[in-house]
Amino acid sequence: MDRREVIDKIKIRFDSLKNELKNEIHDLQLSLQQETKSSMGDKYETQREMIQQEITRTQEQLANLENQIFVSELNPNYQYIQNGNIVNLVFNKLNISIFIGVSIGDLKIENKVTIKTVSPSSPLGKLLVGKQKGDKIILNNNLYFIQDCY
Repeated sequence: MDRREVIDKIKIRFDSLKNELKNEIHDLQLSLQQETKSSMGDKYETQREMIQQEITRTQEQLANLENQIFVSELNPNYQYIQNGNIVNLVFNKLNISIFIGVSIGDLKIENKVTIKTVSPSSPLGKLLVGKQKGDKIILNNNLYFIQDCY
């Protein structure tokens, strides 16, 4: 699995998620503007409040995503795991690939490898940062072996 290919796919997904959230906010703002006052005043106010809450929730999601620093251009340290590394873990003979940088869900690479993306501030990210190839970590009482990082 080529590191550059993984980073490119993550970047595309990251940008796509940001655009989706921006579009959702725009659509909600339009809905809020188009909401007309009906004869049932409480219903009107309730609907407007629900739309406003949804706008606020979506804006928080976007801000959270934008606050995650995308580190694709960093040259990560391959000796010690840090933001920008891809880490291969082994758990019960199962191989797990993790990208540490942004939390945008799982990505399929070449229709065969799934990369899990995690923030360095996530529980798993915190356990991995600073570790190195050959180390072991325990997450939820499960032992994981760090097979590689690149």
